[in-house]
Amino acid sequence: MGSMSGTAAATQAPRLARCAPHAAVAVPGSHASGAPQGVYLAEDVPLRGTMCRCAPQGVYLAEDVGKCDQYCTVDARWAASCELHRRLYGKHNPHPGNVYYVLCCRVALGYPAITTQTGRTARHRDTGEALFPINFRELGPIPGAKPPTEYHSLIAVTGGSLARFREFVLFHGDHVSPEYLLAYQRRRDGSVLRA
Repeated sequence: MGSMSGTAAATQAPRLARCAPHAAVAVPGSHASGAPQGVYLAEDVPLRGTMCRCAPQGVYLAEDVGKCDQYCTVDARWAASCELHRRLYGKHNPHPGNVYYVLCCRVALGYPAITTQTGRTARHRDTGEALFPINFRELGPIPGAKPPTEYHSLIAVTGGSLARFREFVLFHGDHVSPEYLLAYQRRRDGSVLRA
């Protein structure tokens, strides 16, 4: 893949009931193309993630946009019915075609569990404790915490099952605050790559 260069828009995330059909939350596995798996920005509707290899229904984030880009789908052309298009593009700023979107988010990780493993049997890197002792939707308890408290987030670090990028998983959308929506095109040697 060629380098990515910003185009079209870098704007504060608009308050939309539903984001563009091809937006992604700076995270692996969260395409906004499917109905309950969409990316929602309205204050009363939480962000929703999708199933991925580390944990289902989590909000997945990455600190490297290269990881996020692996999961973005192309927004090929203007659609008058798309509220995001109407907010970003217009007469003086036309839709450039073949654009991708990613959200930059402010995230409260709290007290995270750390792992190099994936799946239901994943264990904490430092303690060896099972990360999902009860179900695959909540993390296990923090050792020694009084009162008993579950880990707030999961950090999947490189090594083991992950080769290139760290991933951050949150199980509660209210711990994620979208700050900016970035629109970009994939380019190689100065030319836009077509999907």
